Amino acid sequence: MKCEFCKFAPPVNADGYQDECSLFERYGTTWKDGKEGCTVAYQTLAKNEREHDRAMWEYATDWGLEHDFENHGWDMDRTVKACLHMVGHGRSKEYYRHGKRYMKAYRNYWYGKMRDDFEYMCRKTFGYMERTVPSDDGYVYYSLTEEGLKWLGRKTKMIIKETD
Repeated sequence: MKCEFCKFAPPVNADGYQDECSLFERYGTTWKDGKEGCTVAYQTLAKNEREHDRAMWEYATDWGLEHDFENHGWDMDRTVKACLHMVGHGRSKEYYRHGKRYMKAYRNYWYGKMRDDFEYMCRKTFGYMERTVPSDDGYVYYSLTEEGLKWLGRKTKMIIKETD
């Protein structure tokens, strides 16, 4: 793709100067007509941009959640251990495939008294958990959403697969 048509090329400033593209050293080339560009397809550039945006969103959300826990006086490690128990970490075994650590969740629920940290994670801001109230005895069911399983996987450095 030629740089003058690339949506991902650095913008030209008021003086007419343009920063160098970060991909040019690795993938840059000069085309037959003398214009510079890269050998990366537009779809690949767009995919890399989406993955970068997703990674930045996950980092910011995790950072915000950790600081919110700290401000409320909750222990993040205690919550992570409870979430691991929620998915049955002790019962199901971890395995490695292609250098990555995996775990297949045995279950995905927590039945007990209401917890402030779990309630906070149920908010739409994070959406990591869902809560259902089965009866009037004061106990509730918590379960991790798909985003919650990804969050727990990032915290424990493993990929957690949902039960079938």
